[in-house]
Amino acid sequence: MIARILVWLAVIAACAAVLYAIVWGYETWRDGKVAEGDRAGAARVQALWDADRAQAQAAALEKRRLDAVETERRLKAQEENQRAQNRQIADARRDAERAAASADGLQLRATAYLDAAGCGGRTGDSAVDCIRQAVAQITDALGSCGRIARQVAADADDARARGLKCEADYDALTLKATTP
Repeated sequence: MIARILVWLAVIAACAAVLYAIVWGYETWRDGKVAEGDRAGAARVQALWDADRAQAQAAALEKRRLDAVETERRLKAQEENQRAQNRQIADARRDAERAAASADGLQLRATAYLDAAGCGGRTGDSAVDCIRQAVAQITDALGSCGRIARQVAADADDARARGLKCEADYDALTLKATTP
């Protein structure tokens, strides 16, 4: 009977060894598959991360390119605004010079009429002398008005040109170009 028990123990031990070998083999195989899956999953995650990173870098590069194009557009617009302002100021100054020449000519004609009328340096108490004196004062006032008007016109022309340039510069800086 002991021999029978020993045989059964040997059979049970052999079955346990086989069962242990099967379980150990299965666990090893499963761990290998899990590790393989982990490596595949890690590779997929890395590929996705690399793709996202490349896409973000490409987007940042495109944004920098568009910013550079916009900056160049703005600078060109401001340069053109400066050229336009310079032309406007030159035109306004030419107009002011022509107006000044006309005012000076008018004052010279008025002085010539006074001289022709005999209103030179003589003064008297007659009505004609009073009229002559009044005309002389009007001629002097006309000259003063011409000088003041020239200065006001020059200041107004300069202010207008600066204002138009400022407005154009603002538009160049705030309005986006329609095409990059």
